[in-house]
Amino acid sequence: MSNTVIPVPYRLEMVIGFHPKAINCDGCPFCLTDAFNRDRKRCVLTEEVLQFTKDMGLRCPLTPVEEE
Repeated sequence: MSNTVIPVPYRLEMVIGFHPKAINCDGCPFCLTDAFNRDRKRCVLTEEVLQFTKDMGLRCPLTPVEEE
């Protein structure tokens, strides 16, 4: 009989501020230089390689927050 450990899910809620005229991957703290190829960027959240950082990534999970 094996002792399998079931992971416990947690949720992280974070607010990221973008410049109103520059909402793109260049201004995101999750957009980092790829460790394997210094000429490209990679998203830490989705692990996708970002070809155009002047736009949002195709699988970006960030959603705009409604004004209160």
